[in-house]
Amino acid sequence: LYGNDGWSVSFNRPLFPARTVEGPCGPAGQAVTLDQVGRAFRATVKRVYAEEIADVYLIAERESWRDDDPVVEFLRNGLDLERSGDAFMVPRRNVIMHWDPARGTTHGSHHDYDTHVPLIFWGGSAPAGVSEEPATPYDLAPTLAAALGVALPDATGRPRLPR
Repeated sequence: LYGNDGWSVSFNRPLFPARTVEGPCGPAGQAVTLDQVGRAFRATVKRVYAEEIADVYLIAERESWRDDDPVVEFLRNGLDLERSGDAFMVPRRNVIMHWDPARGTTHGSHHDYDTHVPLIFWGGSAPAGVSEEPATPYDLAPTLAAALGVALPDATGRPRLPR
């Protein structure tokens, strides 16, 4: 692994194609591809961290991600092929990756306690109103853009201005 940023993991790409060493899996010198590492990573995480990690989604397999999977929309909203790494680990409910166990939430998972956040605008020219529609962190930029009358055609999320 090269590193991780929250639940996103990057493989050390300069090492590829890597070569095997002699061992129980076979002889030395066999080529190892990124796809093989991805599959091995997913299997290892599921075996070692089954209590914490519900699933691993490989970016290389994104075309086969199921649209009816509730996690997929969350992953696609945060996917940036230049920055997202090679795999997303999907935590089980109430699992966070942070040094402070009292933190409580990170806004980094697809679970409702991370994605349902209040958007509050107060003072100035903000009109009085309330919207009961669920909001996610992705809705902040489109909401601000709509309030300012600015077009934001490529934004992820939706404006949540009161009607």
